[in-house]
Amino acid sequence: MEPSIHWRLTIARWTPNMGERVARGEGAGCEVLWNASAARDLVRLLLEIPAAPGAGSSPAPAPLPPTLRYLHILVIAQLSIHSASFAPAASRRPSTFAVAAIAACIPLLGVPSASAQSWPEKPMRIIIPWAPGGSTDIVGRMLAADLSKRFSQNVVIENRAGAGSIVGLEFASAAAPDGYTWMLTSTGYGFIIQKAKVDLVNSFTPVAMIGTSDSALVVHPSFPAANVKELIALARKRPGEINFASSGIGGFPHLNTELFMLMSNTKMTHVPFKGGGPALADNVAGNSQLQIGSLPGAMPFIKSGRLRLIAMGGPKRNPAFPDMPTINESGLPGYESQIWFGLFAPRATPANIIGQMHGAINAVLEMPEMVRRLDEQGVVPSRRTTAEFAKLMEVETAKWAKVIKAGNVTGE
Repeated sequence: MEPSIHWRLTIARWTPNMGERVARGEGAGCEVLWNASAARDLVRLLLEIPAAPGAGSSPAPAPLPPTLRYLHILVIAQLSIHSASFAPAASRRPSTFAVAAIAACIPLLGVPSASAQSWPEKPMRIIIPWAPGGSTDIVGRMLAADLSKRFSQNVVIENRAGAGSIVGLEFASAAAPDGYTWMLTSTGYGFIIQKAKVDLVNSFTPVAMIGTSDSALVVHPSFPAANVKELIALARKRPGEINFASSGIGGFPHLNTELFMLMSNTKMTHVPFKGGGPALADNVAGNSQLQIGSLPGAMPFIKSGRLRLIAMGGPKRNPAFPDMPTINESGLPGYESQIWFGLFAPRATPANIIGQMHGAINAVLEMPEMVRRLDEQGVVPSRRTTAEFAKLMEVETAKWAKVIKAGNVTGE
């Protein structure tokens, strides 16, 4: 049970004679049932209370800087609680609890700290735990270019690939939580398969969802199967002889194909790389025959004819390829897989800085030019709150953990 205190709290806007006015009980008053959960609403109320007009009161000066303004509110609250002229005797309590509670709730309100007010003061970096050339890298570089313009600071991409994204995740999670290191990734759960100490739910703070895209089943032009039914028949006839490339253990193409094999009762051989780019290059070279990866990464190879698209993995046909059937409708009922892209921050990154980055990304996603470029890659912008994004991470992690367990997927 949270402690509660009932009192009448008098607040006056900052004026040169603030102390005298508060001592006289002038200003706006409010009855408050105080507990920790009410702290946020109380301070918001205090910030909106206008000064009560009084004879001879001095006009309020120009607005103070945010940090000073909130410090004055704390000072006024302390003075008011000590004043017995307007506080009922039963409600007099030491002011320490009130001031501490108000101070504790200020970060929840997004009150700018001294560092947040000047952020960003230097270039930022976005860690991508996949190799260059894949869909996550493509989306990340598009976002970084627009964020650089918006913040008037360079936002650079730093690829840290390896171990199915674990190398990059560990590096980013250990970075200083100062708002200058971020991590952008996509659907990939190698950390579950390899039982790593890092993960997306507990090691990071979700910042912003960027978008989603369909998975795409592509094959080398020489591959004999022309559709999903023919692929399943061939894989059953030649178990383990068909190679599929992926961005790494637990990466999106890997998990997509594991799901495909689980649902179709087939067996193909996994060839993992350190990112979607190298995996697609292996497909194009014909060393591995197929990939069920993300549409953005495969798009240029589909358009150039170096890879052949035989089905889409989304819940419905993709507008970019309206005549291309889904895996679900062309031979494997119930199959569905989409990739998400999102930005994360190291744990303990200040909430107000995360809020600023979240707002900046959502603003970028509303820019017509950004929407057009994402559309060209087959990505649909997805603006969600940080809470909604965090919930999605929990749902997605649970979903793919079930696939990994059911398919007995290992890191070998």
